[in-house]
Amino acid sequence: MTAEKNFAIGMRDLRAKKGVSQVALATALVPHGYSIDSTAITRMEHHADGRTDARTIRLGEAVAIAEVLGTTVDQMCHLGSTWRARRIAALRAELAALTVEED
Repeated sequence: MTAEKNFAIGMRDLRAKKGVSQVALATALVPHGYSIDSTAITRMEHHADGRTDARTIRLGEAVAIAEVLGTTVDQMCHLGSTWRARRIAALRAELAALTVEED
């Protein structure tokens, strides 16, 4: 998985967990020197789903986004990779439960 995808997963999940809308995140980036609209935030988060219309996340933007969300770029990437591992484990458990039910 790419660093951008991990960051996008962490960004989307942490933003949602903190109750920060995409519009609020975009607004909070202005004092950090980034004029990014909520549509661009949406397209950045498209990396989380592997979509082809994802917008590149520039390093400076990533640092500012992490600061606004109260964390670091490293932690944002770690959140994304941790989320992926938890999701795979959950899907395996669901599959195992379905297999047991069929027997």
